[in-house]
Amino acid sequence: MLEALSELAATTGVANLSYKQVIMIAISCFFLYLAIKKQYDILTPKC
Repeated sequence: MLEALSELAATTGVANLSYKQVIMIAISCFFLYLAIKKQYDILTPKC
């Protein structure tokens, strides 16, 4: 099982992620959470 997971990580590109890419993925997940759970829309101006 562990060998399969390490092979999957090596072949998918997870091994090539930099910390900057991980930060951007975390920020996008945060905005997705706000949009889905809190019904928050960043692009719509509040008048």
